[in-house]
Amino acid sequence: MKTLYPTTDSQRFTTYGGSTTTGQINNNGTYNSTTNRASWNHEQYTYAIEGDDYIYIISRVLSFRWDKEAQLTVNAPIKYAVEKNKLYFIDENEREMKGKIIKKILKEKKE
Repeated sequence: MKTLYPTTDSQRFTTYGGSTTTGQINNNGTYNSTTNRASWNHEQYTYAIEGDDYIYIISRVLSFRWDKEAQLTVNAPIKYAVEKNKLYFIDENEREMKGKIIKKILKEKKE
C-alpha cells in the first residue's frame, strides 16, 4: 500500500473523428446533403502515487459517460501494480482503475 500525493488535477478536451452524412433527392432530381462531424468530450485526471522507490505521475482519461472518476483520499494508502507503462490501482469503492504512467521519479535514498 502506498500514498496518494495531493497532485490531482483535471482538464476537459474534445476530439473529432468520423462524420455522418444524410441526404435526399428532391422531386426535380437534385440532391441535397448535410454532413456533421462526430465529436467526443473527454476529461483527463492526473495523479501522483508514491511507491517505495519511485513517485509515479499517471494520467487517466474518461472518454465514456459510464467512466467514473477514481474515489481517492489524499495521503491515504492505496493498492497498485505497475505493468510496462500502465499503473493499475484500486480506489476506495474497490473498483480497479488504470492510468498511463507519464513520469516516473526516482526517490532519493535516506541515509
